[in-house]
Amino acid sequence: MSWSTLQARNLDAMEGFSLAIAGHDFHAQKVLRLIPGKRMVAAGEWQGQPVVAKLFFLDQCAAGHEAAVLGQLASKGIRVPAVKAVEPHEDGSILLLEKVPGEDLGITLQAGFSESRAEQVLDMVWSLFQAGWLQTDLHFGNFFAEKDGLCCIDAGAMKPVAEGNLRALKDNLALFVVQTTLQHQQRLMALVVARMAQWGLQAGGFEAQCRGRLQRRIRQADKKWARTCTAIEVTEERDRKVYRDRSQRQEELLGLCTALDRVPVLKEGSRVRVHGNEHWIIKHYHSMGLKGRVRQKLLQSHGMISWKRGHSWDLLGIPTPRPALLVEFVAGERAGQSIIIFPRCDGQQLSVLMESDRERAKECADTVRQWLRHFHWAGLRHGDLKAQNILVNEQNAITFIDLDAANFTSLNRRADAWHQREVQRFEKNWEQFK
Repeated sequence: MSWSTLQARNLDAMEGFSLAIAGHDFHAQKVLRLIPGKRMVAAGEWQGQPVVAKLFFLDQCAAGHEAAVLGQLASKGIRVPAVKAVEPHEDGSILLLEKVPGEDLGITLQAGFSESRAEQVLDMVWSLFQAGWLQTDLHFGNFFAEKDGLCCIDAGAMKPVAEGNLRALKDNLALFVVQTTLQHQQRLMALVVARMAQWGLQAGGFEAQCRGRLQRRIRQADKKWARTCTAIEVTEERDRKVYRDRSQRQEELLGLCTALDRVPVLKEGSRVRVHGNEHWIIKHYHSMGLKGRVRQKLLQSHGMISWKRGHSWDLLGIPTPRPALLVEFVAGERAGQSIIIFPRCDGQQLSVLMESDRERAKECADTVRQWLRHFHWAGLRHGDLKAQNILVNEQNAITFIDLDAANFTSLNRRADAWHQREVQRFEKNWEQFK
């Protein structure tokens, strides 16, 4: 396959390919990561060996730089993948690495938090710091668990750090905390504070530092979802703007939008109509009037709020369906209207359980209360936490839906007030459903 074809790939084209590297064919079996037009990481075979190839588009120096950093880390006793080949390209560069046997911690820990694994990563962070390096994109997914320890697999975000720069280390650890899922941040923060004490670091103000880092991450993510980026494609037509999750196929989703009358209506409201089939839920904000047009133009439509919050909550590991497509009508007779599409989630409303299986509902309610504490820490609110907006599957896992009133604040007082109202609203459900 040609270099230009690979460079033009989007997230909806993740199939394998073949490419000549250093005189031998690399057969990619799986694309692991893709930033369209910038970088691709793929696993496959080269000379009969399992390898990982990093393709840097439009950057002729990136592969050589990362190979040099890997060499320096290895010389300091840090376990990193072995470099198999470095090949400059007329329009980029290629780095070929040993495929590390083991488990991606970012994937492994999705099943549940592991203190022992977290402590291993902290040991690795300390070793990197003592060797004069910081991983500036510090998260569990940059480490593989092998039989005898951890391997640091990504040197692209490694930066040198001055000896004894404890402030930089502390900031790096705060980044590590907030780049894990929201429900595990408090536990990880406690482990980091304990480890800092062992290292002789002062932990004063660390919780506030983590919270500030988290709020900055949420603000930055919130802006990202409304523009073309790695995850989102934004296109403009005569009367509308279309926002698409790049991992979803646009043709099917746009087809649903143009043929809504063929999709069963699940709920009819004065301003919102909900359609659905076996795969998708479609919300049509159809009667917005002058107020809706002004809100869309000067503030944010309910569809845009739901789009942004859905993606941000998914980023934080909060159980909610990740929006697939948003169409905002910005001109013509439909101006002010929005259509947003979500994947359909399994489960029944918690309100149904409250009436049919009270004991099971109580168990699920405890999980909701835990999430409310996490929301408070992050400055988040759902905004309409009635039991109908919480789904429960057969394993009692919950999913939050209907985020068009969700919000975020970095002000502690406001977060406190929101938390109190959210708790009151949720507990009121027990009076409503008997």
